Amino acid sequence: MIEPVITACRHRSVSGHQGAYAMREIVNAILYQGRTGCQWAYLPHDLSPKSATYYYFAAWRDDGTDQVIRELLRCQVRERARRLEDPTLVVLATQSVHVAAGVPAATSGHDPAKRVPGRKRGLTVDVLGLVIAVVVLAANTHDNAAGIILLDQVAEHARGTVRKALVDQGFKNQVVEHGVGLGIDVEIVARNPQQVGFVPQPKRWRVEQTYGILILHRRLVRDYEHRPSSSASRVYWAMTHVMTRRLTQARTPPPGARRRRRQREHPAPARCPGPPGRRRPGLADDLHTQIDDLQTRLREAETYLEHLTITRKTVTGLADRLPAVAPDLPEHPDYPRILAAFNHTTGPLRAKDVCEALGHELLPKNVEGTRAKLKRLVKLGILTEADTGNFARKQ
Repeated sequence: MIEPVITACRHRSVSGHQGAYAMREIVNAILYQGRTGCQWAYLPHDLSPKSATYYYFAAWRDDGTDQVIRELLRCQVRERARRLEDPTLVVLATQSVHVAAGVPAATSGHDPAKRVPGRKRGLTVDVLGLVIAVVVLAANTHDNAAGIILLDQVAEHARGTVRKALVDQGFKNQVVEHGVGLGIDVEIVARNPQQVGFVPQPKRWRVEQTYGILILHRRLVRDYEHRPSSSASRVYWAMTHVMTRRLTQARTPPPGARRRRRQREHPAPARCPGPPGRRRPGLADDLHTQIDDLQTRLREAETYLEHLTITRKTVTGLADRLPAVAPDLPEHPDYPRILAAFNHTTGPLRAKDVCEALGHELLPKNVEGTRAKLKRLVKLGILTEADTGNFARKQ
């Protein structure tokens, strides 16, 4: 879905080098790191390394590619829900989150109302809970400042279709007046004083649901990013993950749809009118005709199945005569060198021996990386592992 955007915004180095890693693996690494919250250096070995992953993350953050991807998927999700691409009603809210120890003090503060030292994250969503605008400020910033920035972003991204915005009581008249200047009616949804306990407010609770969905991504529970723009990009990538799952998951049929479809495909025979025990004239002839038709179709299906069996045997025999095709090696310069090392030896090799043959230092991370590559060659059927840790070329 997002491949055209990634291809158009792909960055090249000064020398014209396009990179040795597939863009799909780069996106997978960004989504994995955002969902699990692991450090960049601890990305799995089967994903792209930290240097390449963070390079593209920062590049797409600075040129706005992450926002283009999020906007493209948002329009597709709204069209799937039979709605217009741009909404007419949005919901605004803010959330104060803690920050990590290394976050600069210049971009963080203390929220006295919620007693949270960290940053304030503001979101604007539509009635489907899809993010339209994001702002990340210090926690001691008033909600009015976040609301004004969010309204400006809404007026820019929604192309003037938004007519109404719902906010909570944390936003004051300054946001309402700013919305009037943009042509947006800002309504402060007040809580009913007679309500006791937790009572979700209609429509305005959509933004709270979105915050709950984003909490599933570990990188959004606590702000680890030094730059507020990186924190906003985290929200865009998290919504990219959510919206991609919505677009790719199978649509479950409504209750009773399968039963009604079976009734249409296999209708029940007509009931005979009249009292029980009496049959309509000609009903037996109709049943005999249906039985003969079914028997004819059954014989045709058996003949077709027999022909398929003969064809399968022929194709299998031809396939056995074809030469075996060597599996493709992964895109990494170490794999041809590993195979060259096995070609120059007659016995099995361990990961430490292969690491020495490649000219790498005998560090634990280098040995583990080499062992992971050997394991991958075993899965491809190029190497074998007779004993634990001993690898040999497959004969």
